[in-house]
Amino acid sequence: MFGQMKEQAAQPHRGRNLETMYLIGALISGVVFVVYLIPAAPLFIHVFLPFPELQDTNHWVGRVEIQPRQVQGSRISIERQFILTPTGRHEFSCGYLGDRYGCPEYQVMNGAVGEVWYSRTHGALQWRLVIAEGFRKGREERSDIAGWKTHYQANFRYGRYFGRLLVALAPLGVAVWQIRRYRQLRK
Repeated sequence: MFGQMKEQAAQPHRGRNLETMYLIGALISGVVFVVYLIPAAPLFIHVFLPFPELQDTNHWVGRVEIQPRQVQGSRISIERQFILTPTGRHEFSCGYLGDRYGCPEYQVMNGAVGEVWYSRTHGALQWRLVIAEGFRKGREERSDIAGWKTHYQANFRYGRYFGRLLVALAPLGVAVWQIRRYRQLRK
């Protein structure tokens, strides 16, 4: 009899632990979903956001500084590109948010002086830079927004980003299931 009472008293406590585990699992699955969703962001940007106009971008005038690639074991980071302006140091890169890459090295060179137009969702869209050192000293390198717009429209691969979206949906499904189990246990 005493053993039955002890077992019945432990039941609500075990249920609360299980509820908490499902809730924590749902939160972790939600975080994993968001982390996996970031590489699929170009799909949403391409479908739902219009290509920006120059007046809608950040316009920076200054000197380009390139941080070289760093090698850590077998991992190689892409070089980071900055433009130093009177208002500070601004990082820029090419490509959609979630799929960034360095702008072409043959055009954006360390020490170059000029202008960069940058969109947070679409990356660097236009630049006019004068090479400041090396054998190409004084040469102007430019990229225009029309070229990037054509590039983004012609070379967008839906399958690449749709596959990333499918990977992100798995932890979302787990999170939804865990929330449903949590609610069932709360009743």
